[in-house]
Amino acid sequence: MRTSASPDDAGRAVPGPTGEPADGPDAVGRPRGAGLSERRILTAARELLVTGGPDQVVIREVARRLGVAPSSLYKHVRGRDEILTLLIAECWAELASACERATDALPAGGHRARLRATSLAFRAWALAHPAEYQLVLGYPLPGYEAPPGGPTDAAARRVGTAFFQVYDAARQAGRLRTPVVPPPPEGVGSVPGADAGFPGFSPDEAYLFVMGYQRLQGLVAFEVSRQRVLGIDDTAAYVRDQVERLLDEILTPGD
Repeated sequence: MRTSASPDDAGRAVPGPTGEPADGPDAVGRPRGAGLSERRILTAARELLVTGGPDQVVIREVARRLGVAPSSLYKHVRGRDEILTLLIAECWAELASACERATDALPAGGHRARLRATSLAFRAWALAHPAEYQLVLGYPLPGYEAPPGGPTDAAARRVGTAFFQVYDAARQAGRLRTPVVPPPPEGVGSVPGADAGFPGFSPDEAYLFVMGYQRLQGLVAFEVSRQRVLGIDDTAAYVRDQVERLLDEILTPGD
């Protein structure tokens, strides 16, 4: 008779007699975690994400891919939710690094060139990693909620900060196209700059940042999902053109 429940994919390890996860080989002789590490677990989880989608990122499937018993994973992670949290944070961090490298490669004064480069780096990372992009910016995962103030928040803020710094430099140079004309409808353009995390930004300037960042995400999601629209034969050319038009809406002419 079994005296402990099987490890569940969302959370906790099977306790042994001492309350810790059971050790030693499993019933079919597989090693329980020899050489296992958080890094190996995340690598396996990412492979499952790419080949099968987020539904495959569960304890049993990760263990199967690593050739170990499911209970051995709990020595390194608390369960499926922690694997997803670490994986999402890793993907956000990679996206942030791509955007930062693109921005840093250009002179500080070229505001349009820097915003274009950051935007296209965001797009390029998403196209190279469509499953990862959908994980961080696609539909919410059923049964999963990121821990407030956890690693996913910090990593996601890095991406926003990469864009914010470009917008802020353009703002200080007087290059943001304000006031917004026509003005946003009531309830949309009333973002108080400092209170919304935009120190020094007017409501119109904060609106341009939010609008530009959200529009870019929508364009990239359209391309990543491989949607086909009547009249658009070259989706990549369409998206690049839309980025240029978006820059026209955000910045005054120059560079």
